[in-house]
Amino acid sequence: MTDPTDFYQDMKQKGYLTEVRRFVPGYDEMVNLVASKVIEISPFQAVDLGMGVGNIAELILCASADTYLTGIEQSEAMARFAQKKLEPFPNRSKIQIQNLQEGLNERKYSVAYSNLVLHNIDQNEKINLLTEIKRSLLPKGQFIWGDLVSFPFGMHNPIVAYRHLNAWIQGADAGFVKEDLYKELFEDSKLSVRETIKLCRTVGFKDPRVIWKNTAGTTAVFQMSV
Repeated sequence: MTDPTDFYQDMKQKGYLTEVRRFVPGYDEMVNLVASKVIEISPFQAVDLGMGVGNIAELILCASADTYLTGIEQSEAMARFAQKKLEPFPNRSKIQIQNLQEGLNERKYSVAYSNLVLHNIDQNEKINLLTEIKRSLLPKGQFIWGDLVSFPFGMHNPIVAYRHLNAWIQGADAGFVKEDLYKELFEDSKLSVRETIKLCRTVGFKDPRVIWKNTAGTTAVFQMSV
């Protein structure tokens, strides 16, 4: 997995949510969709896999009074930022500083969710993590997965480059645009929509399906059950 600590610390200093909106078209719609799907389930136990600055966790805890939420985050800098958002919910939340590839604990969850995280994990480790996520869910538990997706037929690189050009036009720092473009093209492990659904079925999830795509088709949210 690409170590995001320095990368996202730099992004945080520039204003994480401002920057991510420049790089991910439809980001707010995506975040709200992931949160709303978790809230619909009204889980007693939820886990946020790579919680970042905690904005999705905050939405869920504000709307779902019976939910206890565990956030797993590798970056201590990001976790400190998230902790401020979770301060109003000291009895219903906790943050674990942990690399997702280290595995999940024995706690069982009604729902697991992850947004814009798993593309950082290479294919073999992704299979292992998805297997762990499935194991950690209660019967009929749900997994909500939002992420960047790739394109077939040689279209991927031009589309990624265009999206980064658009981020620069919107005001993103040119050096950061270059750094993120390199990361996406050469370090990330994105899947197409078809590949994502196939992988989830292979791991044993039931009915993996797309529940949202942005208008550019560069990000998608998937939902599935055990």
